[in-house]
Amino acid sequence: NHPNEVKIEDDNTTFYLVVDSFTEDRYVYNYTLVDKLVNLNFNYDASGIINEKAELEEDCYTSDILADICNQAGIELDDSINWLNDIVVSWYDNTIQAREYVSYIAELQAGYACINEDGKLTIKPHKKASSKTIDIDECSDFILGEYKKITRVVYDNGIQFFQSQDEENEGVTLYLNPNNVYIINEEVVENIFNAINGFEFYLVDVPQAPMDSNIRAGDIITF
Repeated sequence: NHPNEVKIEDDNTTFYLVVDSFTEDRYVYNYTLVDKLVNLNFNYDASGIINEKAELEEDCYTSDILADICNQAGIELDDSINWLNDIVVSWYDNTIQAREYVSYIAELQAGYACINEDGKLTIKPHKKASSKTIDIDECSDFILGEYKKITRVVYDNGIQFFQSQDEENEGVTLYLNPNNVYIINEEVVENIFNAINGFEFYLVDVPQAPMDSNIRAGDIITF
């Protein structure tokens, strides 16, 4: 029997991965492992949870949608997510993949979705403390590029236009996904702006650098 999921631990962190495929060579098995987010590659129909909430005379929120998606994908949801924008949802489109809906919901929280060290789907903010400091002398090369600071957030889908900006400081604009169906008013954009305004970073080119396995995609690194 072969497992569907694999847990890998080292001194720094724990990874929960899905077995995508395997090969056998003289009783030696080679597994190809992928991130559990691959389970979100299916068209999601929210009619079930929306109708269920309606029968109970309750509103259906994006947090309910995310919980239902995780339930259908067989992924446990982190119950400690800090909900920045948890809006009411009364419609559905079953031609959109679950991973797209999750990305929309994560964008509402000024963050991104990932699988955490407990194997649960969570949403982490883009603007957060640095996870790692690396000495430039330990890198093969270090080319410092352009400095960026977000001071404006814009949503423009061709029909609706919402924006929030820091009038006192000049910086770059974060353009939200124009396909995000959950951005419904200016208040949502304002909340995203308040969470990410002043986020500073540099574009850098570092061909080789020491890295710990506990550094995940989306983490902040200081050089």
